[in-house]
Amino acid sequence: MSSITPQGYRRTGTGKLEHVAIAESVIGHFLPPHSEIHHFDGNGLNNEHTNLVICENRRYHQLLHARQRIIELGGDPDTHKWCASCLSLQLHTAFFKCRSTFDGLSQRCKSCAKRLGQYYRQKNIEYYREYDKRKYARRKLSCSLPSAEKQSQGL
Repeated sequence: MSSITPQGYRRTGTGKLEHVAIAESVIGHFLPPHSEIHHFDGNGLNNEHTNLVICENRRYHQLLHARQRIIELGGDPDTHKWCASCLSLQLHTAFFKCRSTFDGLSQRCKSCAKRLGQYYRQKNIEYYREYDKRKYARRKLSCSLPSAEKQSQGL
């Protein structure tokens, strides 16, 4: 008896994910560690061996999904990328380089990254203005106390 997982995949009677069992039977051995299975049509219940792609790791699997999304939006995955902030398809040149992502480019286009950077810089300025006010108030307080009171307060 098979069951469907909350993620939308089918389990076999032994509890193993059906697409994993099918991929292992096709290649004739267990999947390598950290490998993942990609459903080419995006349907987690379509476990035909012609619909399954064995990915060496999660990074490659994410790359396949990103490339498919770009194709569906009418772009070329070799020259376009999806901006996570402004939700638009843009050329690779509109993104900063980033070694930690699966495709080597930042998740936000340069204009969104700059806008976000300005927002956080403004937040930091406001925070440090408040910090300076508190620091100045403490300094003013410690200067006005007699030395015995400073020692008792640890100032």
